[in-house]
Amino acid sequence: GLPVGPLVESVRAQIEGATSQEDIKAALLQLNRASAEETAQFTTLRVIAVLRMWLENAKEHYDFPTLADILIVLERMPITLDLLKQCPIGKNVKKLKLEKDLRVKELASTLVTKWMQLLPLHTHAHAGAPLAAETKKRKRYDAIPPTPSNSEAELRHRPQ
Repeated sequence: GLPVGPLVESVRAQIEGATSQEDIKAALLQLNRASAEETAQFTTLRVIAVLRMWLENAKEHYDFPTLADILIVLERMPITLDLLKQCPIGKNVKKLKLEKDLRVKELASTLVTKWMQLLPLHTHAHAGAPLAAETKKRKRYDAIPPTPSNSEAELRHRPQ
């Protein structure tokens, strides 16, 4: 890959060595300040596994600001389908869509949508398709031929 700069190395070490909430918050801040190129270099299975651990911890303690910060970092990372298959962080994020905190809920939803787009079309073809009930309803209305209103009928038969 790309040559790893000293900032990337120090932040990676900071992420992997973070133990306290202060360490985690400092590392998240650094990650959010990183450029797109640097963020791409942080996007490793080890870093994602650490972020998943932090996510679980923050959820356990109802630490919504930290949850939001982690989701923002994840959103900025160019996470591949391969990485998502290797680390079950997707399941953690999906569960956050049910949280009471609106910001966390919205960030999680956005992220799940983004990750769903990585799937080959056949595996989530149902995601964009209308629900069966909607389809039935639509068909029932389509079967009824449109009837012109009285004014339309009058206009058509009125001599010019």
